[in-house]
Amino acid sequence: MRAKRSFKMQYKREVLRMVATVGIDETIKQSSVPRWTVRDWVKNEDKITSFSGSQKSKAMKGQGRKEMIPFSHTLVLYMKNERRDNNVSVI
Repeated sequence: MRAKRSFKMQYKREVLRMVATVGIDETIKQSSVPRWTVRDWVKNEDKITSFSGSQKSKAMKGQGRKEMIPFSHTLVLYMKNERRDNNVSVI
């Protein structure tokens, strides 16, 4: 099984420019990027071209696990305040 490769945003934009000029098939031959990867980039072209982060970044931001409880910080503060105010001892 091949190792997964990751590509910088700058390179993704270059490949998308090649697709616009010479087409997908020729771009795949010249760039040696897998066909499905190029197709995904074409599908997400708007996001890739409008990305305003570092050009060396390999992924658009927003990946990762989302918080299950978006107010968790507030909840923890409330619990600490209640313990302190009510003198509840934790065993």
